[in-house]
Amino acid sequence: MNAAEVRLAVEGPVATLTLDRPAALNAMGRRFADDLEQALHDLRARADVRAVVVTGAGERAFSVGGDIKERGAMSLDERWSHALRLGRCFDEIEAFPAPVIAAINGFALGGGMELAVACDIRVASDRAEVGLTEVRIGVFPGAGGPVRLTRLVGKGVAGPLIGFSSGDRSHAL
Repeated sequence: MNAAEVRLAVEGPVATLTLDRPAALNAMGRRFADDLEQALHDLRARADVRAVVVTGAGERAFSVGGDIKERGAMSLDERWSHALRLGRCFDEIEAFPAPVIAAINGFALGGGMELAVACDIRVASDRAEVGLTEVRIGVFPGAGGPVRLTRLVGKGVAGPLIGFSSGDRSHAL
């Protein structure tokens, strides 16, 4: 059996969700979605958690979003269903009763940025590069990112981030 692509660890009152697919820059495929749903289910059952940190395994990425290789093998309906499924997970993170902190340790692109924006607080390393880059490959950011981002930072700041931004612009988040 393969290791989980999303790991939940709890130490005292702090839970850590680690996106654990570093060889694929923590890309979000079907297995990732299964593991994220399970981790969120387990997290909801914990009354002792007072804060959650979401981070990416490895040094290069928080998450680059959807798994483009896997996406190519999906039908249009499967792609849409996958985006909606991730969107529901991100809604759950956004509504979590304790603070959720995104520790952005590299690329947070596409769905990775959508996940970060669903968190209450975002802390970015000086290597962070963020953006809703789906539009560059002709894909709609389907997990709620543009709406959350605009609500968070306003239209003027959100516009340039719907594309790509280096660490110097990530401070707006």
